[in-house]
Amino acid sequence: EVFKIYLKAEKAREELGWEPRVSLEEGLKATVEYFRHNL
Repeated sequence: EVFKIYLKAEKAREELGWEPRVSLEEGLKATVEYFRHNL
């Protein structure tokens, strides 16, 4: 079974004033590096 997750930050930005601290690309790179060094 395949699950799809689609996140849009616009609603959080509009309603909460929230802004992501890192881009999706930066976050994915950091995640890959973490697992490379910790598994």
